Amino acid sequence: MLSLDICFACVERNLAALNRGHDGCLGLADARDHCNIGFNKGDPTASGGTGCEKALTKFCPAWKTEGTAKCEACAKQNQQQLDKEGCNAKKIKIKCSSPPGPGPSPVPPSPGPKPLPDFPKAPPAPRLTPKSGAPQPHIIMFVVDDEGWANVGYKNNATGNVHTPNQNTLVQTGVILDRHYIFRWCAPTRSALMTGRLPYHVREKVDHVSRGMTMLPRKLQQVGYATHQIGKWHLGSQLDWMVPAGRGFNTSLGYLAGAEDHWTQRQDRSKVFGCTGVDLYETAAPAYGKNQSSWGDNGTSYGSYIYDAEFKRIISAHEKSQPIFVYYAIQVMHAPQEVPGSFYNLYPQPEFFHDYAIQNGMAAIGDQVLGNMTKTLKAAGMWENTLVIHTTDNGGPAGEASSGHSGNNWPLRGGKTNSFDGGIRGAAFLAGGFLPTALHGTTLTGLMHGCDWYATVAGLAGVPAADPNPYDASIPPIDSLDMWPFITRAVSKSPRTEIVFSSESDSGGMITEELSLKSDGTTTRKLWKLLTGVSSYGFWQGPRYPNATTDHSTEKEVDCGGGCLFEVEGDPSEYVNLANTEKAKLTELQKLWNTRIATAWPTSNDTNNWNVGTDPTACTKYTESHHGFIGPYLST
Repeated sequence: MLSLDICFACVERNLAALNRGHDGCLGLADARDHCNIGFNKGDPTASGGTGCEKALTKFCPAWKTEGTAKCEACAKQNQQQLDKEGCNAKKIKIKCSSPPGPGPSPVPPSPGPKPLPDFPKAPPAPRLTPKSGAPQPHIIMFVVDDEGWANVGYKNNATGNVHTPNQNTLVQTGVILDRHYIFRWCAPTRSALMTGRLPYHVREKVDHVSRGMTMLPRKLQQVGYATHQIGKWHLGSQLDWMVPAGRGFNTSLGYLAGAEDHWTQRQDRSKVFGCTGVDLYETAAPAYGKNQSSWGDNGTSYGSYIYDAEFKRIISAHEKSQPIFVYYAIQVMHAPQEVPGSFYNLYPQPEFFHDYAIQNGMAAIGDQVLGNMTKTLKAAGMWENTLVIHTTDNGGPAGEASSGHSGNNWPLRGGKTNSFDGGIRGAAFLAGGFLPTALHGTTLTGLMHGCDWYATVAGLAGVPAADPNPYDASIPPIDSLDMWPFITRAVSKSPRTEIVFSSESDSGGMITEELSLKSDGTTTRKLWKLLTGVSSYGFWQGPRYPNATTDHSTEKEVDCGGGCLFEVEGDPSEYVNLANTEKAKLTELQKLWNTRIATAWPTSNDTNNWNVGTDPTACTKYTESHHGFIGPYLST
């Protein structure tokens, strides 16, 4: 255990980073109070208690025993004197609501961790001979976190609005995927990419991806691929088999939870892990020393550059005759809102709003990393046989209800955390020398979902996409459809004609395609969209959102009740709710949606049996024995 003096010294040295990480430290005195709390455990006989406890004892001697209301009343009468002692109203509220007890712990003992679920066995994954004729290209799945529809230059192309020159160049020799749908927040999308299931069949309701499903890298290993994971995981973390190396990756370097400080790699999301610490994990152990860099802030590294260096290391060590799969999930543009000054300065004020400069500065970092990746592959002689799948995990977080609240999905409606198209229609494209020249600079408008990459990549690799589990018949089959014939124009129409984007009562719904043959022999298309329940927000952004007129206090939820109905082919911005004028179509989609979601997995009755939950005691013990790093603590 560190000494109290060491805690104080560490706080003083890293105060700027503590404040930047929004972890509740309001200043040096407040941060030092946290050290007191951590080491004194609320015992007033140890160093006399914390500063605020001393002050309360001085002016309200019975504060520990008289209850919250009387404690707060006494404190209010003596607020002026307490303020002088550094005991402000915020601290008083905390102290009065949870006074220290007589023992060494300031809180009642926890009931202990719940038993772990009875996890299903993993399906067998034997080594296989690739299907004859399978091309087995190198495949890079490049996922940008929280990239909005208008946070890319090739969609928001007014001069200077967004600096993404590498994306702009790649789409000129690539394929834009105009109807590529995903989930409204990150983990369900990522689970769809890795398992080939629509989110409501894999991770819409639970906190990890079932061991009973074979992830894409394990499939690819069966036919000889080298597999590597870089960046964000967010698909399970508490047990060894949940981390990337346990799901089919030969190597990994990244963070296991959903977000963390870009500079220090520290995450304070105790609800996710059960405790706080440095979240940077390398294959089978904490990545000690990997978050240190001479160019960074206070001796730390901006996360995207850690991953940039890791990609270069992987490619430099790789034998290019072996096919490789890299799941490259960069940290930007997710909150916290942190960006190096050189990228922030791409958007000078007052022309651009402060929040706009931060968010799109992160977009520019992601674009630079993409450019570095491309140069690395070309230098290694691998680009001509590489397919790059570039996508976001959800729409940009535009509203106050979503992390960062500065993403831009113009001209689409809504954004991250809701299922308007701004939240679930993702900016996506294909690139790489493996793409046939005839496809360069084209756009596909057929329906696609992130889960479809599972079968598509499996087909290119020459491994069967089907994923039956002989040990557990309850595991749902894949929903993934092989899109390669459609992408290469071997067929004229996408095999996907509907997408259930969520089974939840709020922001649930689906999209269906309706084709009509006209008298002149041409075909017209309508895309009907059912949206149910309450959506977190539903406003429209402009080309330069956010700006000086942005006022999050005016945002309102949108309640669709049993269903709003949009036709998003003709009304892509979802201005007109057709529920009252197209009642037959609304009823048709409601019935179809209810039929589809009857297969949601796991069922609402057994969701709690599948969730792992957290064990704060075990988590803290792990971090204390691993130099402050977090990892799969339930396996130790």
